[in-house]
Amino acid sequence: MNQIVNCINCSRCCYDGVYLNEKEISKLTKFVNTHPEYFTHLPEQFIVEGKWGNEISGSKTATKPHRWGQQIPKHFNQTICVFSVNGKCSIQLADIALGYHPWEHKPISCWLFPMRLVDGKLVPPPETKKDDPHYMGIDYPGYVTCLPCYKENIIWEEICQEEIYFFNRNKNVL
Repeated sequence: MNQIVNCINCSRCCYDGVYLNEKEISKLTKFVNTHPEYFTHLPEQFIVEGKWGNEISGSKTATKPHRWGQQIPKHFNQTICVFSVNGKCSIQLADIALGYHPWEHKPISCWLFPMRLVDGKLVPPPETKKDDPHYMGIDYPGYVTCLPCYKENIIWEEICQEEIYFFNRNKNVL
């Protein structure tokens, strides 16, 4: 039986911001600069350089302090993406308010989550906790498998039908 995943007001996946490719940096910067009234909460530097373990380095959305308390795994930072406002993505909210598709300007890693892209192909989340590709040892025992939305044996292709459709329809321009 398929299980329902509810992302409303969670934002735990946003705890460390998101890494961006060059196209996303340009698109997001232009969007923020064209519609500053939707982004008055952003710091001047909303895209920064980051490094995540030995896995990823490069440009990413900045983070701000956020007190998660017991709601987040111990190995996650007490931060949240600067685009998060009251548990909602201000990029997505601006897209909706301006009549765009909700993911038009949102980074692909955000709207595809918990799926990810590997060599241009969609990859579902790990089937079990032991398969988490972000397991980096006892000090960092995974990412998606440590979030409340993760449940083993979910058929993500069913839950993420909209995301898969949007990706397939737009993959040549993303």
